[in-house]
Amino acid sequence: MNLEEKRLEVTEKYFDFLRKETELAIEKAVKARQKGFDPSVNIETSPATDLAERTEQLVGPKGIAEMYRAEVGKHDDRIKTVFAIFKKLIEDESLGGKQERLEKAIKSCLMLATEAVVTAPIDGVPEIKISENFDGTKYIDVYYAGPIRAAGGTAAVLPLILADYARIYFKLDKYKPTREEVERYVEEVESYQQMKPRQYNMKASEVRKIIQNCPVCINGEPTEKEEVKTYRDLKRINHNRIRGGMCLVASEGIALKASKLLYFAETMGLDWSWMQNIIKAEKSQSSDEDIRPNYKFLDSLAAGRPIFSYPSRIGGFRLRYGRTRGTGIMSKGIHPATMSVLDEFIATASQIKVERPGKSASITPCDSIEGPIVKLNDQSVLKIDSREKADEIKKEIKEILFLGDILICFGDFNYSKHPLIKAGYNEEQWMQELKEKEIKSEKKISFDFALSLCKEKKVALHPDYLFYFKALSKNDLIDLIKIEKEKKDGEFLIENNKVVKRALELIGLPHSLKEKIVIKGDDALAFDLFFNQEKEKSLKIIEEKNNVHEALSEITGVAVRDKGGSFIGARLGRPETAKPREMTANPHSLFPIGESGGNTRSVEKACEGEENGRVVECDLAVIKCRKCKKMLEQHYCFDCKEKGSQLFSCSICHKVSENKICGTCNKMSYGFQ
Repeated sequence: MNLEEKRLEVTEKYFDFLRKETELAIEKAVKARQKGFDPSVNIETSPATDLAERTEQLVGPKGIAEMYRAEVGKHDDRIKTVFAIFKKLIEDESLGGKQERLEKAIKSCLMLATEAVVTAPIDGVPEIKISENFDGTKYIDVYYAGPIRAAGGTAAVLPLILADYARIYFKLDKYKPTREEVERYVEEVESYQQMKPRQYNMKASEVRKIIQNCPVCINGEPTEKEEVKTYRDLKRINHNRIRGGMCLVASEGIALKASKLLYFAETMGLDWSWMQNIIKAEKSQSSDEDIRPNYKFLDSLAAGRPIFSYPSRIGGFRLRYGRTRGTGIMSKGIHPATMSVLDEFIATASQIKVERPGKSASITPCDSIEGPIVKLNDQSVLKIDSREKADEIKKEIKEILFLGDILICFGDFNYSKHPLIKAGYNEEQWMQELKEKEIKSEKKISFDFALSLCKEKKVALHPDYLFYFKALSKNDLIDLIKIEKEKKDGEFLIENNKVVKRALELIGLPHSLKEKIVIKGDDALAFDLFFNQEKEKSLKIIEEKNNVHEALSEITGVAVRDKGGSFIGARLGRPETAKPREMTANPHSLFPIGESGGNTRSVEKACEGEENGRVVECDLAVIKCRKCKKMLEQHYCFDCKEKGSQLFSCSICHKVSENKICGTCNKMSYGFQ
């Protein structure tokens, strides 16, 4: 049994264990409920084996789990799967009329897109309906509420694209706002941004452009107590309060996620080209050659927050693709030695702002990637490959020449719709080359063996013996070739020339400085390979080549790859916000005080109101034992060992019975007030 088969067997055993333990817990819960101590004899939660089953249980419709499983293998990402399912749902007339189908389809697909782990599809989009323009045509209204925040900006705009596709399918018209309605949106967004500072503050012109061009109505439930002052009492907006959900979707959804929205529209075959000129809707760079330094992560930089590296600056964090058990979506890894040399400004779980693929990242340590390269007070340069070594020499560091790798998973680029960019040549790429040539080797090998593989098997030189040559200009390379060198006892002694010394520092070549620059060990062997070949021939090749790596490949006769790849800028985020989010007052209460007590349902505030002559009205559940007829505070009579029954009072004739529907008035009865 090979390692992969062993892993599969262990994983299957683990999930089998989880399944059995879950079934045992459910069995015990069912038995406990049957004793009658709880209001219901049934358990409210049921296990779901995957995303599709969770979606079917939470929002439906029945059969969507099977539909999802059938579609997911046909597409290369989840969003395309979601779109395919949406098309099937709105075409299924058995789900009801147009409006019913529309609401079910959008909520189900939003649930699939958010992995059925947030309340946004249920509470964040409370209603979707077909409304009427003033000219009599029909359009689609998408109502948003506060919980849409949990979905994130990308998922929040998804219902708009889905609704537009349904609009075309149902042959409905676009939303046609009046001038007053457009200005109402402007007033609400401006007021909301003043009350709650957002990630991006929209201009009035941007709000107008979005509302006037969006083919579906971005509506919303009133979420704030504050009311608009100017554009009030509009016919199609039946309240004057601010719609927080709508404001969130307009600013942090459409404005900030414009590129993704355009991608969604293109995938669905929709024309949303009107968004091309909206702020933040810059076209995605299409190739590695188009990648330019991005300064956006430096916005809103506060005093006291260190900048670790500027955009795409050589010596910053080197991009390395991959992940650890501690990294996930928008969580990235750096070497623990890097944390140390940065004076712990970055620690485990710190938030940093990164140049790309976008937004912020939480940090975890990873000791199997490249650590930092530093220059000490004695002018020596060394690589640090352990936290212990970093702690030992930290006080002697004069300059950090290279921050080390930053580990970013492919999913972060995919999720951010950012094109993949070139990573520095590393051990994983080298091993892949060997695998393609059916050569077996360890990741770490000696210089002599690495060189023999280059010459005999025509593979690239191992990354351990490469340096960051992209930091060199053509003149720097010429200086390194021309400088006088003395080879003695396997070491290189080089004249202490300031230009050459700086060039060696920038490429990250470890050395020390006495009277001369001293290069030892495998670094001396690598230096010999690159800069100690036939001088005249080397200089001629450099003059002919524009690329440093191409020149060195021809000089050495081995394939020299770019170890630098892409460097990523980063700065510290807001560490003071990384703390428990505690509410100043607990809104939960065991006392049924209804709407009294303010937004925190404070019993003290409710009592103050009662003292001023206001009566607190609320519904109470009254339980009566069927056997001893005693009124109970719970659903079980411990004297008679019997489950009690709830009594209901008719709000019209006040007749008390065990039936929710009054037998006399045929109206719904409620708990006692």
